[in-house]
Amino acid sequence: MQVKFSKYTIFQMFAFLCILNVIFSSIVTSNQNLNLKSGDMVEYAILDTSETTNLFYGAWPPGDYYGNWTVSQNEKVVYEISNDTTYELEGILVLGNYTFNNIRNIDVASALALSIYPWNGGFFANASDWTSITETIENTNTSILLIEDYEQTINDNNYTFDIYEFNTEDYYGQYSLFRYDVESGILLNAFTSFGYYYLNISLSSTNIDIQGKVTNAITYYFLPAVVSFIFIVYFLQKKLRKV
Repeated sequence: MQVKFSKYTIFQMFAFLCILNVIFSSIVTSNQNLNLKSGDMVEYAILDTSETTNLFYGAWPPGDYYGNWTVSQNEKVVYEISNDTTYELEGILVLGNYTFNNIRNIDVASALALSIYPWNGGFFANASDWTSITETIENTNTSILLIEDYEQTINDNNYTFDIYEFNTEDYYGQYSLFRYDVESGILLNAFTSFGYYYLNISLSSTNIDIQGKVTNAITYYFLPAVVSFIFIVYFLQKKLRKV
């Protein structure tokens, strides 16, 4: 029995594969809203630090004092959400060898200077309202830059993000550079300093689902299959013509 592939059939099959490729590619590069919950964790590698002894005061109100802390280069900063039922996120904060409980995200922002007063960004900025954040810090000697296709390695995988970069220059002695993912609001890396204190951290690991950020991973694996299909159909059709 002789099998024939019409040009129309081949075109249909090829178009179907291309559509699948676009769909999968969209899934890979699409941005998902961040829905934080208890147990979600972010871990930052400490790239550099002043190794000063620091007082841990939470954000006001109530501005509670939690104790002293210090960290060294190559140690970790870890924050795990333990309570997502209150208006402000609360969690367990590990700073090197120090552990603090019931710490709000805004407390972290205040104590570690991951903030541009009066905005307390911390590890999780409100990605649904960047306009309000911009207005809040408009008089803080801070420039804001949108950077597309910013690359960073997290969980040993390469990711690409669109980010907002906040660069603060001498705001009452504060110098800071924060980079936040535009879509999720997660802090990707930060350098901040005030007086003798400085801290440079970078997100190295998280159990939060950011798989939607892997750059074209499926596309790169799928395109060879499309190319192979074209060659198979071409040689099969060529062979059938000889029969």
